[in-house]
Amino acid sequence: MKQHSVGVAQIMKSFALSDEYADIYAYCGLLHDIGKYSKDFQKYIRMEGQREPHAKWGAYKAKEDKSVFVSFPIFGHHAGLPNRDAMFETLEICKKDDSKWLDICRSMKDDCMQIMPCDNDPFCKIEGKTTKELFVRMLYSSLVDADSLDTERHFQESQSDARPHHKLDVDALLEALNCKLKTFPLTTPLNKLRTDVRQYAQKLAKENQGCFSMTLPTGMGKTLCSLNWALHHAKTHPNIKRIVIVLPFISIIDQTANELKSIFKERDVVLEHHSNVVYEECSEEESYCKAPKLLATENWDYPIIVTTAVQFFESLFSNKRSKCRKLHNLQDSIIIFDEIQTLPVNLAECTMNMLNDMLHLCRCSVLFCTATQPNFHTRRDFKGIDSIKSLVDNPADIFAATERVEYCPIDDYNAKSIDEIAENVIEQQNSVLIVCNTKKKAKYLYDSLKNKENRVAEITSEYGEILGDMSDEDKSSSNAINDTGDKFVNAVVLSEAKRLESEIKNGTKFEDDSFELKIIKVAKLINEEKVLNKAIKKESEELHIKTKTTIETLTDENAYMLLEKKWIEPLAQNILELPKDVIHALSDKIKALSTSVEEYENTINKINSNPYHKYILIIKKFSTRVKKERESARKRAKV
Repeated sequence: MKQHSVGVAQIMKSFALSDEYADIYAYCGLLHDIGKYSKDFQKYIRMEGQREPHAKWGAYKAKEDKSVFVSFPIFGHHAGLPNRDAMFETLEICKKDDSKWLDICRSMKDDCMQIMPCDNDPFCKIEGKTTKELFVRMLYSSLVDADSLDTERHFQESQSDARPHHKLDVDALLEALNCKLKTFPLTTPLNKLRTDVRQYAQKLAKENQGCFSMTLPTGMGKTLCSLNWALHHAKTHPNIKRIVIVLPFISIIDQTANELKSIFKERDVVLEHHSNVVYEECSEEESYCKAPKLLATENWDYPIIVTTAVQFFESLFSNKRSKCRKLHNLQDSIIIFDEIQTLPVNLAECTMNMLNDMLHLCRCSVLFCTATQPNFHTRRDFKGIDSIKSLVDNPADIFAATERVEYCPIDDYNAKSIDEIAENVIEQQNSVLIVCNTKKKAKYLYDSLKNKENRVAEITSEYGEILGDMSDEDKSSSNAINDTGDKFVNAVVLSEAKRLESEIKNGTKFEDDSFELKIIKVAKLINEEKVLNKAIKKESEELHIKTKTTIETLTDENAYMLLEKKWIEPLAQNILELPKDVIHALSDKIKALSTSVEEYENTINKINSNPYHKYILIIKKFSTRVKKERESARKRAKV
């Protein structure tokens, strides 16, 4: 027990935020398991008694030593960071149980386990309540990880040896990154602009640690630019041990992780920690059960970590042991937030307040990357980041230089129905990007556009209805209808409609069901059909090209998957359904035969029940006999 406590204390000292806090960390490590010295706990581990909580006694000792901030990590190092009132209530019960406490003190003395109070001055010098709370969280994270590592080292030595211990080799990683950057030719204006932006940010890598922003439009290479800055920043500040990249969406996490792995393919430095990645367990032949990278996800002891915002913020704010275990490894790190604008507004202030405390306490550097940078500065109504330095020189000029689209307001931004927007889209006769704020509206707009395709078939039907309403005299007297009277001549209709509309403007009036108004209606249908057909043709061609490109660029794995989904699975399903189909067909035939048998039985019963049935049979037999005798007579006559 003493060996374990001393081991945890030594590991915790190596985790300390700085040397001035080392004694507090060691004190916490020594105290955390002293409750195991109680006779009741010893009986419990020997299966001679009931379960006996032990964490409360270390917390009680810390409180008695006037280090109540140390009580929180010790009290919750198994169950999770406690609520203050609940913990104090339990510690008051401990205070009343003098006999058990004296028993623990005697056992510690017998084991030569003497723990002196720590100096609280370094903790008292920390400014701000939330910063002190962050220190307690860091202390808790360090205790949980140190306790787990020392226990693993004793009981699962092979698994402990399997843990990766990669360091952030900045020079080697910069060399690999530079090799990648050299593959981009400087012959295009965009690549020249990217290089200028990257070099400007690189110059600022020598700045003191703090919070930075990188506001760049999509396509400017924020991933490589931010990584280049981070590595040069780490080279300037040797205390930096790792780079943590936080992304909001699984889709872009895969993309970023794959790009980093391709750049640093010679070095195993990238750890992914999100729901899409599964690290295989080792085989049964191995002496340990977890893969090295799976072990690394427990405490983020890795040079570069790519993770989700959910994983990251759970580590910051959760009180659970497993979630908080990795928190202490965020000290001495660079944290890059990509697409930071996705942070929910209601969580922005508490998150920025926590990050601001980390900047002051944990020697971190934070970088916010986005094309639409939110205002996270501290201001009168918002407690955020004290200072944020931009790594981009005049972002407005870069946005102007890379502008690729023109924003054209529909009807000067006046309210429009979705059907009206769909009409506007079709009239463009070009590629259009539409952003809807809900899935429901996006689906409605899609359906509205899809209905335009069905509208072509409806127009053809309307042509027939209008022709059916016209008299034979109108059909024969107008050049707008062909000689057979079953189709309109489009060119003549459009010309005639134009003339008639001009007459209407000049005051001429036609009856509602007149031939003239029908021609005008047909002209409108012709124009509508032209627009729809052009849009449908363009979309079909684009779909064909996209489909062709997609098929040609499929990987072998995707091609096999497509074949399986398109052919193999349906064929297998049909084969499985074949016996059922045969049985159903046979069943239907048996049922039909059963019905026929019942009908025959009914007919026979009716015949048998007829009172003249016997006489009819006698007459039939007599008739048959007469026919045979006549036939025999004819044969004799011929002879």
